[in-house]
Amino acid sequence: AMWYQWMFGDGDSSSKVNPYHRYPGEGEYEVELVAVSNKGCMDTARGVIKVLEQYTFYAPTAFSPDGDRVNDFFYVVAHGIKSEGFKLEIYDRWGEIIWQTDKFYKDLERSERWDGRAKNNEIVPVGTYTWKCYFRDGFDKFHEEAGAVNVIR
Repeated sequence: AMWYQWMFGDGDSSSKVNPYHRYPGEGEYEVELVAVSNKGCMDTARGVIKVLEQYTFYAPTAFSPDGDRVNDFFYVVAHGIKSEGFKLEIYDRWGEIIWQTDKFYKDLERSERWDGRAKNNEIVPVGTYTWKCYFRDGFDKFHEEAGAVNVIR
């Protein structure tokens, strides 16, 4: 081909053979390429590009469930993940699940909060607890994160 015209679907275009293009944000963009050969033959190709956000994930390493309204809860914070299929589990040192949730609030970008209470509704003893979190990002890729959280007083 002798001539190329790319339309990126966001108002920008290029006449390069292999252009580089950065999209302004997440969304679906319809891309079109028109190519004309040196014999004057024209062809058009179209495709949709989905631009999704990279996910972020953060979990604190300690909290103090003592009711003083400062750092009373444990929860994970994430951006760009799905609420469907989300799971967060807290284990004691014997590997038993003492608390779990499948609630992730996309608008608040956080999971449901653990108040430090276990099955008997008592606040767990001071110590280190393991957490595991399962979720899918915007690309529907599965992730498993794990760590430790210290309960302090």
